[in-house]
Amino acid sequence: MTLPAVPEPTDASRFCCALAGTDAVSERLALAALLHSRERFGDDVVDGLLETFEQGGVEAVQQHPDVGAARALTYFLYTGVLRSASGEPDPRQTEIDEADYFESVLWPVVQAHPRALSGGYFGHWHYPPEEGDGSDGRGA
Repeated sequence: MTLPAVPEPTDASRFCCALAGTDAVSERLALAALLHSRERFGDDVVDGLLETFEQGGVEAVQQHPDVGAARALTYFLYTGVLRSASGEPDPRQTEIDEADYFESVLWPVVQAHPRALSGGYFGHWHYPPEEGDGSDGRGA
């Protein structure tokens, strides 16, 4: 039996995993984070951050003039909530996307279920999520 090849992480997921400091960032969440960042900060800013990351890693991004955009992107990865470069809530976000919230890396990092996860028995939040139950950001 031959196992299928594991795809290489994309630039988006490598960048987002490095910013978040965890490999729990799904490909979908990484692409959503970059899309939202491009909409809010512009292609030039995001492309500059990606290029800086490729050349010098997260340490170089932390010294980049647009580090506020990188911080906002990291905040989004952890929470699914958009912020401005100064850290203020983004007034254009009137709703939090359900997929962004449930896939955010906060949940596997703190080993908890997302708040408002329906379908659990009373008190389910007290126990760590089971592997692959869909609440760990990696899908079922």
